[in-house]
Amino acid sequence: MLHLRLPSVLQSIRALEPSVSGLPEWGGLSESKRHDVLLCMMEIVTNAITHGNGLDTGRMVDVSIDITLSEIVIVVADQGGGFDAASLPDPTSEGRRDLDGGRGIHTVRTLADDVTFSRSESGHFVTIRFHR
Repeated sequence: MLHLRLPSVLQSIRALEPSVSGLPEWGGLSESKRHDVLLCMMEIVTNAITHGNGLDTGRMVDVSIDITLSEIVIVVADQGGGFDAASLPDPTSEGRRDLDGGRGIHTVRTLADDVTFSRSESGHFVTIRFHR
C-alpha cells in the first residue's frame, strides 16, 4: 500500500503520477486500465484540493493506493465538509454539455468499477475501486 499526504495546492497533483506509476504491483495491468486509474485518481485529488479543502494550504489531502491481485483501491480524503454526490447534475444533459466543468465525478463513475462517497468528523472520503 502506498500513502501520500499532499498539501492543498494544485502543484501537488504533479506528484501523483510519478509516485504511483513505478509501483511493481502495476504489472499485468493494461496501459488503458492504468490510464483510467491515474485519470480518476488525479480527478478526485484535484476536486479534494480545490473544492474539498478550498485550496487552503493549512489542509491536507491523503491518498492511499492498495493494489492487489484482484483490485486496485484508491481512497482520497480531504478535510472539507463533503457534498451530496447524488445531487450532481448529469453533465451530458441538454444545456450542460457546453459547460467548462462539472464532468469529473461523472467521468470517474464511468471509468471505475465502484465509487463511494463518505464523511466523518475529520472530512470527506472518496473510495474508487477497479477490478483487475
